[in-house]
Amino acid sequence: MLVKLKTNRAHILEYFKEKGYFKGDITSPLPQMRPPHFINILNVLEYYLFDLNPSKRDKYIQSSLILYKSFNVIQLIQMLQTSKEWLIDYFRSQNFDLSNSPDEYKQFDRAYSSFLTDLLLHRTYFTGKESGKPTRFSKLNLYYRAFQQSSDTILITDEHGTLIDVNRAFLELYGYKRNEVIGKTTSFLRSSRSRDQFYREMWQSVRDHREWKGEIYNKCKCGKEIFVWLSITAICENERVVGYLGVQIDLTERKEMEKRLLQSERMAMVGQMSAKVTHEIRNPLSSITLNCELLEDEIKNFGIEKASEAINLLKIITTETDRLTKLLNEYLQFTRLPQSIPERCDLVQIVDEELDFLVPGAAQKQIQIHRSYPEERATCQIDSNQIRRIIINLAENAFAAMPQGGEIFVAIKRIDQELVLEFRDTGKGIPEENQEKVFDPFYTDKLEGTGLGLSIVQQIVHENKGTITLRSRLDQGAAFEIRFGVFH
Repeated sequence: MLVKLKTNRAHILEYFKEKGYFKGDITSPLPQMRPPHFINILNVLEYYLFDLNPSKRDKYIQSSLILYKSFNVIQLIQMLQTSKEWLIDYFRSQNFDLSNSPDEYKQFDRAYSSFLTDLLLHRTYFTGKESGKPTRFSKLNLYYRAFQQSSDTILITDEHGTLIDVNRAFLELYGYKRNEVIGKTTSFLRSSRSRDQFYREMWQSVRDHREWKGEIYNKCKCGKEIFVWLSITAICENERVVGYLGVQIDLTERKEMEKRLLQSERMAMVGQMSAKVTHEIRNPLSSITLNCELLEDEIKNFGIEKASEAINLLKIITTETDRLTKLLNEYLQFTRLPQSIPERCDLVQIVDEELDFLVPGAAQKQIQIHRSYPEERATCQIDSNQIRRIIINLAENAFAAMPQGGEIFVAIKRIDQELVLEFRDTGKGIPEENQEKVFDPFYTDKLEGTGLGLSIVQQIVHENKGTITLRSRLDQGAAFEIRFGVFH
């Protein structure tokens, strides 16, 4: 199909004229692309696609430079990206979608990339004072390849924040294809964790100081949120900003390690406390409970006047001691969580059985439970008993968040090589400023509760080589997303 670039040139040009592509569709400040510009692009692409007349490469490029002399660097990149999109649109009109032909698309994409590289390198080489010295060309060539081959993600935008180029590391990190991001603003990367005020301050700093550096959450194509260190620098030409360069370093693993280390330190502290608590509190509580029961029997046997009132007071004491005993047991469970024993399990079966157990209790609280599962088997390497405990803890949290009733949505789906378990309720939600704290031991916003339920959930997820994230807004419920690797 790519041979049509050579044989159907007149038809291609006529198609673009009919579509109105040469009548001001390209946004300012890019100069209007005219038919001669596009014919030149087709001429040069013919060389790159079919390896024709290698000795004439410099001649082709130099003629292009003369034609595009009014274009700055950012405009050149944008013009070539635009023409590339036009051609993809033309192929689609001919019932041929390049995205369905990986080999031809790779050839097409490589031709454009080579043209752009040579155009930019020759532009500096032939117009600079050191024209004729190959070292200048070699250095520029090295810089462009460094951009493409860098292990850190790099992106280039125009002055409006529209993407005009990204390197391979960017595509690998975020899971996109090049044609899915070029021409878009960077807003598609925005994470739900980042507030409007944060973005306003960031871009105000870029405008005032022409740079910004800091840590930020971004979102991948699959929905996963990652933590990156971001540096934004303005690209200037003749003291005017013509674009921006963004460099990102993925800090997600380091952030997770820091969180786990902090969690381990807290757990170690709780572990040290638990032995003392067990000895100093648990035994006296058992003694109080036993003596209350004995005293209740004595009151009943002797028929003391107003015995019912005394018995009610004893029941209150017993209830409170039982509550303290339960609290103590949860502390001990948290610090003595059994080591995970993973085995090949069907996640759907485990979750479904546990939800069956929870349905009657949920119905009494006017709460409906909805389920959504994949058709194929959802197999992963996990400890089934620990996963059941996750479901119980999340359900108890959801019940507490919906005292007047509501709905719980439980879904399992497969995304690439991961199984994703989502547990969502329609409760009161969690304020944004508290969302980072919900997995901390002893943190709770309830009048009753240990603040250990979600800490235990997180601990179990990590024991089973998984990840857990929270999404929530006030009065819009909370959604916990747990990911496990698929078992092969």
